[in-house]
Amino acid sequence: MAESALTRRRKTREGDGGPGNTGDFSSIALALDGGYFPALPGFAYHAADVHHTNDTENADNERRFALGGSYEFKIGDITVQPLAEYILLSDAEGTADQDRTYVTAALGLTYGNWNAALSGTFKETEAADGTETNEEQLQVSAGYTWPLGIGLDVAYKRARNAGLDTDVFGTLLTYNVTF
Repeated sequence: MAESALTRRRKTREGDGGPGNTGDFSSIALALDGGYFPALPGFAYHAADVHHTNDTENADNERRFALGGSYEFKIGDITVQPLAEYILLSDAEGTADQDRTYVTAALGLTYGNWNAALSGTFKETEAADGTETNEEQLQVSAGYTWPLGIGLDVAYKRARNAGLDTDVFGTLLTYNVTF
């Protein structure tokens, strides 16, 4: 599953080290997903806590925490689903006092066979030396699925990293088969 159709990636080996790459069961992940309470039938949540042990010399263990939620509701014939998520990495990548936060907000819409989405992710890294790096990614997409199961989606993404903007356009063609 680590391969791509167009790019060959080097596989991580145990000897490479790094958070969670110990070859044993010393790392742990706990997650709780739920929702759809009678009083809030469209609400869903996710909470997770991860401890990555790091056997690499002079490296710290990494801790990750995530909390997110979404709420699906209807406005007429349109289904609306806002989503928000917060993630904190302490001692990110095994580097002592390097913390990273991600904040994501998104909005999904569906109307009949049409769909659209808008999302933004903001990332802040506080390095051990006290410097801060901010990055952001904004994306918008829309698509249609025809009754015979063929879907076409188009998307645009703008990423800003270290003052550089990168624009990406993409398309997705799908065929759904029910069995």
